[in-house]
Amino acid sequence: MLSNPTQIIIFNKAGYIVESSDTLFKAKEIGNESIYQHFPLIESIFDAIPGKDPKIFPRVETKSILLPGVYDFHIKNILRDNIAMIEWKIEDRTHEYDFRRVEQQNRQERIIAKQRQDIRNVFEK
Repeated sequence: MLSNPTQIIIFNKAGYIVESSDTLFKAKEIGNESIYQHFPLIESIFDAIPGKDPKIFPRVETKSILLPGVYDFHIKNILRDNIAMIEWKIEDRTHEYDFRRVEQQNRQERIIAKQRQDIRNVFEK
């Protein structure tokens, strides 16, 4: 199985990017702005990141023009040169989650159609 496209971004506590693999989007597109301005969710979950164990946020749907789609976010605290940083791993799962959504919708429609037919059968007797 092929792995999903993944980007790793390292940023400081203020939200400024220190390093990025630029796999999914070019970090320079953010310019001198804090990453929090483009991805407010990251700032809002900042306090929920305990210790060094990564915190995983699956199925995050973003509307950002930099990163539209559905992703799994893996966020953890790291030390770089004895400075506290955040490592944000972004795993693109857009195609997988879109496929699941369509499959679930189709399954629900089949269930509803069967229930309607069962009701018709009761009244036709």
